[in-house]
Amino acid sequence: MATTFEATVAEEAARLAALLDKNAPAPRAPVSLPDSDPPALRAFWRAVGWNARWPQRFRLHHPDVEQSARELPRLLEQLAEESPASPALKPGGLPSAFRIADVDRDGLGFVLTNEDEPERRDDPGLVQVIFETGQTPAARMSYLNWCADELIAVSLAGWFQELVAPADLPADLPADLAPGETPFPTLSPTTRLLAPDVWLMPADAEARPGALRLVAFARPEDFARTIRRAV
Repeated sequence: MATTFEATVAEEAARLAALLDKNAPAPRAPVSLPDSDPPALRAFWRAVGWNARWPQRFRLHHPDVEQSARELPRLLEQLAEESPASPALKPGGLPSAFRIADVDRDGLGFVLTNEDEPERRDDPGLVQVIFETGQTPAARMSYLNWCADELIAVSLAGWFQELVAPADLPADLPADLAPGETPFPTLSPTTRLLAPDVWLMPADAEARPGALRLVAFARPEDFARTIRRAV
């Protein structure tokens, strides 16, 4: 029987898949993760599927743990060349149970899950590995939040986008938008629907307070009416 969290993830992931179908209707292959994987992760990827082109533009990696295990030695070789004293290279320096969440396209490092923590197994935390410094800071978001934020970016990549200061965002949403102002409260709690076809994109968890936020919109007139600023 599904847990409440798993059911919530499955429901929001289905809506995220529908958003992809509507705005980014590229073919997606089904993803069937093994029963040994966390149920919520299986539900998420079962709903959204996979497109092999996503990692070429977005910070995503196929969720298969065996694929991650095959790829990690190559990444550690690069780390050893650039930062031989990195704690990630020492015994126990990285989680023993993991899957890669992202390999930076510019060669800056990679991100993987920490699935050694049983209390966070349903939505594991993330470890960043930085090639230049060798550091391994924890990310300020969970695996499912990371993946959902990137898939929202996939779904709205074809829209207009503008950076907006937090002070310029509308303080009050229209009453008819109140139920959906946070379309994915569990998977992407910082994403907001500002108006029909005007989305406040996920916040960067590493950004400083007051940093500019990205707004995606289908039509310039919708942006101007919502933000009260011309594009």
